[in-house]
Amino acid sequence: MPTLALLTSPDLPDLARGERLVIPELKKLGIDAQPVAWDGDDWKQCDALVVRTIWDYFVRYDEFRKFLDEVAATNIPIFNPLEVLRWNSDKLYLRELEELGVRTPEQIFLRDAAELDLQKFLAENFNGELVVKPTVSAAARATFRVTHANAAEAQTYFQNDDYGMLIVQEFLPEIVNDGEYSIIFFGGECSHTIRKLAAPGDFRVQEKHGGTVEPVTLAENHIEQARAILKSHPLLEHLLYARVDCVLRDDKLILCELEILEPELFLNWSPTAPAAFARAIRDMLALT
Repeated sequence: MPTLALLTSPDLPDLARGERLVIPELKKLGIDAQPVAWDGDDWKQCDALVVRTIWDYFVRYDEFRKFLDEVAATNIPIFNPLEVLRWNSDKLYLRELEELGVRTPEQIFLRDAAELDLQKFLAENFNGELVVKPTVSAAARATFRVTHANAAEAQTYFQNDDYGMLIVQEFLPEIVNDGEYSIIFFGGECSHTIRKLAAPGDFRVQEKHGGTVEPVTLAENHIEQARAILKSHPLLEHLLYARVDCVLRDDKLILCELEILEPELFLNWSPTAPAAFARAIRDMLALT
């Protein structure tokens, strides 16, 4: 029976919430899967690796890149593939997708906080409201919703620390009015869709910030738009998993994030998702 490491962070030794639901489904398919910390050595004894809840990678980014180099030096297959993980770990990928015709928020990329001039950006772009955050970040870390009223505070925040490259985007009112949708794919096929809603008075949809989650059914044309995003870039072929985070404007998707590194897959929100994910893993392993 092949041994599969479901990579996780040391503070989530048993994965998170419904992510463990795939383990018994894999066992039915003859695959022994267990959570394994990405920053240890146990993964080196496994036959294959699937990145799951490594939710500390962005605060240990140099260590994470070294880990990817260590995997590259072995013959152990990892999913998603190494080049995909590297590419998706920095939000610069959004610029590439935008250049390929994917609809994204209006956005500007800055080398560092020295180029940040929030009052100027508010006056010239973004209709008087924007979001600024590091390009290497997750879970709304160091993320500010900025208007003229708090621009000076946000400016000082980023200038007092080194967050590296920054992304400045238009604020999407759809997030607070309608929610952010996550369309989840396994092996290129849509599995399920959920909607994330921010707490009243907030814009962050993550549960740690008071956000809530609910299952939803989107129209087929919305699923096809998400599928088109996954066909827009050569790196996005043959993905094991992908989560397209988006809002809807005029019945069209605006891509917020393309999560193909370590997204929560919300397996506990769909009765068919754990088995579908397990089958996709089996099929991907068969190709290695």
